[in-house]
Amino acid sequence: MTSQLLAKYKAVHAAALDGSVSYPRFAAEQLVKLYNIISEQRRDLEDALQKDIGVNSVEAQCELALVLALVKRTLEHVEYERQKERKEAALKDDGRIEKGKGVLLIVSDAAAPLYSVIAPLAMGISTGNAIACFLPSSTPSLSSLLELTLTKTLNRFAYLFTTFDPATFASPEFVLKPSAPVFVITSRTKSVPESGSTLVASAGTAGATAVVDRLSPSSAELASVARLVVRGKFHALGRLPGSVARVLVHEESAGALLDAILHEIGVAFGRDAALASDYGRMRGGAWEAPDFKREKDQGARVLCGGARKAGDEDGFYPPTVLSNPSRDVLTKSPQGPILPVETFGSHEDLLYKLGGIDTSVLYLFSPEPEVVEYLAAESTATTVYANDIPLEALYDPGNILTSPSHYLSTSRLIRPTASSSTSSPALFAPFTPSRLSALASLFPHEQKLVFKRTKHANIIRRVFFLQGVFITLGAIVTVLLGSTGWVGWSAIKWFKSR
Repeated sequence: MTSQLLAKYKAVHAAALDGSVSYPRFAAEQLVKLYNIISEQRRDLEDALQKDIGVNSVEAQCELALVLALVKRTLEHVEYERQKERKEAALKDDGRIEKGKGVLLIVSDAAAPLYSVIAPLAMGISTGNAIACFLPSSTPSLSSLLELTLTKTLNRFAYLFTTFDPATFASPEFVLKPSAPVFVITSRTKSVPESGSTLVASAGTAGATAVVDRLSPSSAELASVARLVVRGKFHALGRLPGSVARVLVHEESAGALLDAILHEIGVAFGRDAALASDYGRMRGGAWEAPDFKREKDQGARVLCGGARKAGDEDGFYPPTVLSNPSRDVLTKSPQGPILPVETFGSHEDLLYKLGGIDTSVLYLFSPEPEVVEYLAAESTATTVYANDIPLEALYDPGNILTSPSHYLSTSRLIRPTASSSTSSPALFAPFTPSRLSALASLFPHEQKLVFKRTKHANIIRRVFFLQGVFITLGAIVTVLLGSTGWVGWSAIKWFKSR
């Protein structure tokens, strides 16, 4: 079997080297076939998602809908005339020539096994790359269905689909000569082949963080934020690359937000989530919940859910909200239906806590745009969503999988300028006096540069201006009130003497 896989892998490299995958019409044809096969196999794909990873029917349909919409958008983007105009404009304006990187290795994620395959596959096809895709063995029904249908439908020389371990491609026999450049895109950090460059589509090793600033307890905005947080945490049981891993909330809004979150969990899943058809199950791999007894001993409070009970259905873990969690739980991605909630007292305190968490995605909620801009600029996050948790962000945080620039290599065409064509030809041996004069013309005219500092206003005026204004106004008001009072007293005394 390894020899057959090697032969297919060689064909993929050959397709990348001969440029057959870079033709827009070829890419458009493959995208049409991809869209049609997903649409035709929609029911089977939905059943496989539910069977392998335990999502409910609506969650499976959400993933299918996002995938189909993405393939359709990508097909529109790759339309021949539009792509030709875009390339000509880039070449004319910037001297930029974009082309596929070579061979794209896709290592899909078992938490979002359909989106993490189809999204980079569609983008890789549209940008002119040959592709080898590794399907997760922990989702056997879905992986076998995708391997069979995609291999049968798409060009078998340009695209390879296999359930083999990606580490297989790191063996010496898979080091090909000649070979196209190889780059890897994945939503997971383990079992990734160490060849070429690697792009990880995740929200950091600690997952995404929701930040909630001061909000009015009675505002509709607080209920909306709680609803978004509950969806961001418990959609697909919090296993997606962009799922909310924790909430940091201002201490003034913490109580109201926790009450709203508990209310939304009850609305979504009822009093007992085990009886709710809208609550999924943990399948497709082992998951280890935190030690709740140890968390309680360290001061944490379990507001709902907690440890599994005897007699619970296999794969069922209750939706859990944990306030004041230990640092170990707060700084690691739980990858499950557990929502740690921590408070902060100020924006500086928030930035300090974020500095200790490897999170590259923030869902930031604040009624003040200035606060959103300040925290976005001062935090280490690479992507900040303002006052929203989009459904697409749960599957592709930061648009890493769907950004065309990640699949393209760029070359620059630099044309000679008018100045370089007139001066540089004279700068070669023999260096005659006339040619040396051309060298002198290259030096700037200025002998020295002077930094001009902006002159500040008088420090006394800057510091005491407002205080002086208030003191002056106070003195004037005091004199007016005193004068009015004296005149009134004098008038009353005069009337009495009459």
